[in-house]
Amino acid sequence: MLIPGHFHSSRSTGAVRAEFKRQAARDWETFLALRASELRPSGRLVVVLPTHDVRSSKGFIGLLDQANAVLAEMVAEGAISIQERERMILGSYSRQKSDLLAPFAEVGHFRGLTVEA
Repeated sequence: MLIPGHFHSSRSTGAVRAEFKRQAARDWETFLALRASELRPSGRLVVVLPTHDVRSSKGFIGLLDQANAVLAEMVAEGAISIQERERMILGSYSRQKSDLLAPFAEVGHFRGLTVEA
């Protein structure tokens, strides 16, 4: 989906944000299911993901906001068109811990996987 005024899902709102969250949950479950089918008995899956502090604009989110401002400058200068800018989306989604644990919440495991730490 297009993200009005930005190019990253962390700055989306309303129905756009809900759609990114829904797709991210489906993608995470698909990832886990595929990894579970690949693991040998007693195998372990180690997942390390970057995240951001949703209460702060420092770090990664601040960098994205600066890049967004540069894109606005490029539109103003005529280097890119407004239509080109509006179609720009960074295809990533920053998950929170609760998003990562959601597939395991109901019964404590997911497709034979359990969370150790």
